[in-house]
Amino acid sequence: MHALVDIDVLSPLLGDRMASTVGFRNVLAHRYGPDVDEDVVYENLQDLTRFHEYLTAVHDYLDRRDAL
Repeated sequence: MHALVDIDVLSPLLGDRMASTVGFRNVLAHRYGPDVDEDVVYENLQDLTRFHEYLTAVHDYLDRRDAL
């Protein structure tokens, strides 16, 4: 996420917010059943707007470069 900040895809604030979701992604991708850390899942589900902001920022970046 910080590399995306470096190339102006994400703002520094959004980059920090999204960096904290890496653990959430790992829970979803690699842990199942009783091994899921409910606290990590709950924490990330409380701020779903950051995912929308992330998608919007990536879309805007690609649009600025005529890549869509």
